[in-house]
Amino acid sequence: MLVLLPGVARSLQATLEDGSPVNTKMRIETVTPSPYPYGVYYWDVEGIEHLQRQWFWYRIGSSPESNVASVPHFSAPVMNDTTGEGYDDQLVAVYQDPIGLRIRVILTLRGNGAGSHEAWVTESIKLQNLTSSPMNLAFFQYTDFNLNSNPADDQLELFGPSLANARHEDSMTVVTQKITGHLPVEAEVDVVDGIGDILARMGDANPSSLSNTAGPVGGDGSYAYRWNFSLGSSGSPSDSVDFDIEKRIESLPPPVLPVGSSFLYVLGALGLGGAARYTLRR
Repeated sequence: MLVLLPGVARSLQATLEDGSPVNTKMRIETVTPSPYPYGVYYWDVEGIEHLQRQWFWYRIGSSPESNVASVPHFSAPVMNDTTGEGYDDQLVAVYQDPIGLRIRVILTLRGNGAGSHEAWVTESIKLQNLTSSPMNLAFFQYTDFNLNSNPADDQLELFGPSLANARHEDSMTVVTQKITGHLPVEAEVDVVDGIGDILARMGDANPSSLSNTAGPVGGDGSYAYRWNFSLGSSGSPSDSVDFDIEKRIESLPPPVLPVGSSFLYVLGALGLGGAARYTLRR
């Protein structure tokens, strides 16, 4: 479903759903002139919301970066039902900067069925130079999860080659991320506290760089990545690049009882678990 909301300037909304039956839903603001767009601003699994904001920025040469959704659509956004289950689970949005850069963003949402507490999204990015000259380009992604709608107990850390893997968790839920195709050149985690926040830097008048801070950080954490590309002239073998980012939400398994636990400890734990299950049924 694509809806043009009255009273909201150039704000085109899309909703993705998936699962059999549906257990996950995502909402995206695909067009906005704001330097601080919401982009993907809602992602729930089993009816529980986890995402505050996620979106993309780009920079050609040494100019300040721009929100991808602030440039014109090359073509109207397209919604697809890729599983044939009757739900739109994929968004294809293509943007084109007047200078001559085309940006294609494909978001494909997957759920694992009701009760699984599991869902994932694959973000496929393609950047293409349409000009007759080489183009130096920086591309950014920013992400801010508020797991279970409460960031107070969240923990966030980046790890792996180029810090391309992320793990964001609280006591009940974990989000993991991996990047394939092209690894970023910079990354950063930061607590959203109004002091040098990454999002504010993305929308200001200065070219941004990231500090390669991996964390871990606690509380309302956010993170960002930057890729640098030298695209060849249009028609050359190097005039485009593409890569994928996958984010997966899962419930954390129950804690494992320590080895050598006393009979009473085990009995008490089982009793608490039974009471919790009874409460959930009620």
